[in-house]
Amino acid sequence: MKMENLEITLKDWNQVEGKVREERDRRNGDKFRKDHEMIWKEVDRMVAMKPMQVVGMKEDDWHSAIELGELARASEIITADVMRLIFPNTRSHFEAHIEIPPQLDPNTGENVGPNNELQTYADGVCRAMMTKQHHDFGFKHRVELSVKEALHHGSFVAKARMEDITLFSENGGIKTVRAPVWVPHSMWNCYPDPSPSIIGTNMFYTGSMIIDEYMPLHRLKQVAASGTASGWMPSQLKKVKRRQNKNKDVDTQDIELTCLHGDIIIDKSGEDIFLPNSEVILANGTIVFYRPNPYPFQRIIYNGYERLDVRDPYYTSPLIKLSPLHKLASTMANKFVDCTALNVEPPTVYDSNDPQMAMMGGPKIVPATHTGTKYMGKGVAPIPLGDPRVALEGLTAAIQQIKEGTPTENILAGKDGGDVTATQVRQDAARREVRVVDFVDKLEYSIKSFLYMQHEMNRKEMEIYAFYNPELDAPDFMRLSNDEIQYNAHFDVVGSRGILGEEELSQRMTAVTAFASGNPLFAPLLKSADLLKEMYLDAGVKNPERFLNIEDGPMQQIKQELEQKYQQLIEEGKQMIFDLREKLAIQQAVNGAKIQEATILSDMKATLSTYEAKVDAEMASIRSALKIAEHKAKQEPQDIGQVASLVKEIVKGDEQEHKKKYEDLSNKVVDITKGVKELATAVEKNTKAERTEVEVEYDGEGRISSVNGKKIKRKGSK
Repeated sequence: MKMENLEITLKDWNQVEGKVREERDRRNGDKFRKDHEMIWKEVDRMVAMKPMQVVGMKEDDWHSAIELGELARASEIITADVMRLIFPNTRSHFEAHIEIPPQLDPNTGENVGPNNELQTYADGVCRAMMTKQHHDFGFKHRVELSVKEALHHGSFVAKARMEDITLFSENGGIKTVRAPVWVPHSMWNCYPDPSPSIIGTNMFYTGSMIIDEYMPLHRLKQVAASGTASGWMPSQLKKVKRRQNKNKDVDTQDIELTCLHGDIIIDKSGEDIFLPNSEVILANGTIVFYRPNPYPFQRIIYNGYERLDVRDPYYTSPLIKLSPLHKLASTMANKFVDCTALNVEPPTVYDSNDPQMAMMGGPKIVPATHTGTKYMGKGVAPIPLGDPRVALEGLTAAIQQIKEGTPTENILAGKDGGDVTATQVRQDAARREVRVVDFVDKLEYSIKSFLYMQHEMNRKEMEIYAFYNPELDAPDFMRLSNDEIQYNAHFDVVGSRGILGEEELSQRMTAVTAFASGNPLFAPLLKSADLLKEMYLDAGVKNPERFLNIEDGPMQQIKQELEQKYQQLIEEGKQMIFDLREKLAIQQAVNGAKIQEATILSDMKATLSTYEAKVDAEMASIRSALKIAEHKAKQEPQDIGQVASLVKEIVKGDEQEHKKKYEDLSNKVVDITKGVKELATAVEKNTKAERTEVEVEYDGEGRISSVNGKKIKRKGSK
């Protein structure tokens, strides 16, 4: 095997083997580790309700040895609270948002993003498939084991890995499916990185983690059958020797697998070999597996309830903090039981000189029993005893302190709490959830990390997965192949959204909906069908579509798409109508001015035509009279010639006057046309500048005198 052009020999692998063993032993002997192991052992005993072992206790010791179950009850109730906040019963605990690449619009030639319906449908398919994998492999119960581990030992370690499982197929047969799963581990078998530089607050764990697992030898050989392609070393497997191993103080014949996830350095005389992000497995101390991690992240999830010291890689929990009080309470309980027993059946003393008493071994302490004596001495006398009330007071005080630190009251445990109102129950539930809300936030962060791991592992290793799709308006049964999930995705763990319970969340949604539906301003914005579906889901109905008068199948989807397009066209049409109204107002102003100008122009032209006709008629009459005069002048040259000369002068004067009037009328027509042109130019400029008003002024003759303050220059005007 070669890494970075450097050959790794068997001697190098033996060095890796030794380093992993040394690092595991070093972490096992770490001071923080030893301190926490002492606490873990005591908490495990208390949760299991195993009585304390008294050193030097005799076999016939009569003292009671009981362990109270307060920590066990606290573990049960806190776990239930945490799981309820993370996994709501009426909806999914997480949301998926996938990246859909934009599509080319053939009409505009631009890239257009997906519409809301397509995005919602694609997100729902991704979430439904991942949720089905969670159900098939018991994801919720696996997380619950990690919650228990965090409560009992402060921390938890989980690993994401691909596993196979046999299920019933939809055709009635059986099938084998493969998916990423959450694998919980005991803190007794996990050794986190002790370096203070590993803060542990990133999305993915950045330190190295050593995990001890146990597997029968035949199972190990079966797993290693995939050979060197998967990282196994067949030659090394032959060297694995059987030995007795301890799995949490229990002897086992299984092979102990020491798994290291992290960086490896092989010391060389020249240049060291650095193997980052690696996975190494030792079987009973012999290296049998190595491979570079096929993913850019470590598939390790490490988190806990509360961390007190940055130097300490381990976490603590409420159960750990209250374990001393629990020990005190158990001690007081045992003393109370012993003291009560002594007072109920007190020990006595008798005179051993009495032969009858000596023969009987003392008086019989049994109701209605009569014991005779032959000695009239002191007889039988009780021994002074302690007061059990003192032990009871100590027990009561210790129990009260435990209740204040953990939810162990009857009503919180789901039992009869007496005459308690609904408001008090809700307040108690809110206070109980406040205790764990920070831990829930940390746990949701870890689940979010697993969701990203799950998606990436599906993209790389999943083949085909069939699942039931419970999402709204989606087909019931679907299948996805590996090439259909090659998309980027973002995940959010929503849970119950903090301490706000599902009941209160549903009530608030109903109140907001009622307010919006009753307000005419907001009512048109509501989607009635979608709101009813959500309300049915909050009421616990899994398939609310069957209660609504909504068509199913592809036609419904097409109908919704068409309705959306129509709605979009309506909105665009409203905007177009608004723009057209603005342009129409401008055009109406322009048209009004043009109509007024055209009317004046028409009147001027009509007057001019009438005047021209009148002048032509008068000129024709004069010309006729002139011809008659000229004809008569030829007969009477003197008198008629004078008349003709006079007529010519009159006609000449009239022609000049008529010509001047005609020119004046023509100039007016030209001036009117110029005003209309100026108005049209001003309207065009205002339209381009998105202004809607054009200021127009008229003179006393009804002509345009100015446009937007600009005066119209006419002939003869100053």
